[in-house]
Amino acid sequence: MAPKTCWVITDGRAGIENQALGLAEAINELTPINVLVHKVSLAMPWRLLPSSVVPSAAAGVAPLRRLLKQHPPPDLWVACGRQSVPLTLAASRLSPAPFRVQLQSPKVSLSHFDLVIAPYHDELTAKNVYNILGATNRVSKAFIKHRSDVLSKRFSDIPSPAAAVMIGGPNSAYQFGTAELVALAGQLNLLSKAGFTLLITLSRRTPQGAVDILSTHLQGSEIRIYDPANDKDMENPYPAVLGIADIAIVTKDSVNMASEAVGAGLPTYVADLPSRGARARKFERFHGKLRDMGVARPLRFENGKLPKIVPASGLTETQKAAREVVSRWQAAPNIVSV
Repeated sequence: MAPKTCWVITDGRAGIENQALGLAEAINELTPINVLVHKVSLAMPWRLLPSSVVPSAAAGVAPLRRLLKQHPPPDLWVACGRQSVPLTLAASRLSPAPFRVQLQSPKVSLSHFDLVIAPYHDELTAKNVYNILGATNRVSKAFIKHRSDVLSKRFSDIPSPAAAVMIGGPNSAYQFGTAELVALAGQLNLLSKAGFTLLITLSRRTPQGAVDILSTHLQGSEIRIYDPANDKDMENPYPAVLGIADIAIVTKDSVNMASEAVGAGLPTYVADLPSRGARARKFERFHGKLRDMGVARPLRFENGKLPKIVPASGLTETQKAAREVVSRWQAAPNIVSV
């Protein structure tokens, strides 16, 4: 029997696509599926509005029809992000409808979905909701090994021990500017003094001029920096960096980065940032859960050393979510076999 088909539906942003694609890849490890990735963009004005006020008929049907002209309908539907929600609602009208999985809280009635996979910190509960810690992602031993060839000379021949330093940027929950970068550099200097090589990857949200600020304030000879704004000809080395690092440092503004570091089995330390108030509560709940599990700690030095962390073991949150999808998909009515 030919493998089932899975569509991955996102707006194409790296952080959003990695969540959906990571889940699809984990499902493929359990049951063979052909994965097709579709990047969608709603028409104006719907793309600017929250999903709770975007009607399916107006926003989701037209882009879904365009996809169906190119490919037959899928058996499994994995979507993530606000712009994907109207298409998922439209897909529920197909006959037969695919098994529809939505990542993150969709902000609309949950009855439209076969399964919603949402982080605990979203505080979303229902019979068709499966909660995970953090976000699904593509980080796995196989993925890290496969991506090791993207390491440039700048990230090869790394002296041990090494720290993967993943730096985000300002968002609605946290401030992150020059002062925060300078403070982070001071903490990273303590790592350098302890003998760590710093493997620094910046994100698209990292404040402009971050490389200059870090270069000015960082001390130590073993420092490698990847900046997507300046290294456009270089593929992001972070998956391979996670594979060769001994510990991970992540800034507090990103659930994805912390999820990936913990998922890679690295002792993870979280650099604090000034909160913008209520908008940071979900992030704080997430980081608090990591602390309670003992797999992450705040980036604070005690007598010049970081507190010891026992890395996470067993199934990752992505693998757990994939098992839940396959279990419910197999049990769904009108499914011949999975």
